[in-house]
Amino acid sequence: MSLTPTEEDYGLNNTNANNNAFVANNTPNNNTIRTVNNSNSNNNGHPTRISKCWSKTKSEARLLRVLLIVLILANLPKNIGNYALYPFTIFSTWIHESCHGIAALLVGGKVQWLKIYANTSGLTMTIINPTKFNGSFVSSAGYCGTAITGGILLLFRKIPWASRCLMVLLGTIMIVSVIVYVRNVFGMVSVSILSGIFFLGSYFLNNFWIMEVLAFVAAATCLNSIMYISYLFGQSQGSVGGELRSTDAYAMQLYTGVSRYFWATLWMLLSLFMVTVGIFCGFQGTRNSGGEEKNTDTDRDDTISDKDDGAKPNGNTSIISTSTDTAPFTTTVEIV
Repeated sequence: MSLTPTEEDYGLNNTNANNNAFVANNTPNNNTIRTVNNSNSNNNGHPTRISKCWSKTKSEARLLRVLLIVLILANLPKNIGNYALYPFTIFSTWIHESCHGIAALLVGGKVQWLKIYANTSGLTMTIINPTKFNGSFVSSAGYCGTAITGGILLLFRKIPWASRCLMVLLGTIMIVSVIVYVRNVFGMVSVSILSGIFFLGSYFLNNFWIMEVLAFVAAATCLNSIMYISYLFGQSQGSVGGELRSTDAYAMQLYTGVSRYFWATLWMLLSLFMVTVGIFCGFQGTRNSGGEEKNTDTDRDDTISDKDDGAKPNGNTSIISTSTDTAPFTTTVEIV
């Protein structure tokens, strides 16, 4: 009987078996690399919309906490919260009046003096060329400048070194304004105290607290600018230093012929816009040994480990490790 040779006789089966074994051995095992935060990703490994929203919420934990505190203090009965927020209101008034003075200087005018009163009102005496543009520019600078300043402070609230530099810068400008322009006792004393607090805070506070303080100052400034503007809808005059004086919105009406309600609304929209920009476009900081965060996207994978404790990665394995404690948020890829 003649036998027909089979594939085994020629070694074909063994070759296929070896090839299958080679493919099997080189096929990545889905269980080889394990991560902890798979629940925050979809099947393609991309973060889900829920995880992104949760990351954003956690990233704004500082600001949300500060805004909650400010809102609670502002609405406490018997003006209890107003006493707690009083220093920040004085700071906002100083920003407002200083912006009037800066605007006057920009149009070629002069600043005679600046006064801040105990009832949180303020007044800046300027000398400018009495054109409609100059008058409008100087009159609108107070509310616009306060809104823009609050937005800028919000932008840098997550960066420790920038927060510290801004505190020093604000303290320096305040003390210079006291020496050059502020001309009433209460204004000189209150602004000098605030300047000293800013200097001491920038020197003694660690990175966590310096960002907390700047976030609080920024939030209070933004909210004060909005609340001040809401006051403009009700009155055309206000008590400043014991005297009735026209509001900035009413001054704009006199210069332009456009209703003060239009200008109050425009300034309100600018304030809300700057708050939005400051919240959603804030710059990210770095994480240092004290535990401050570089950025606040806190969904991070834990150290990747092999499924079997004793297993070693093969030649095609990429080990990715993300630091979570003391180093900046950097991802290191090592090919072994």
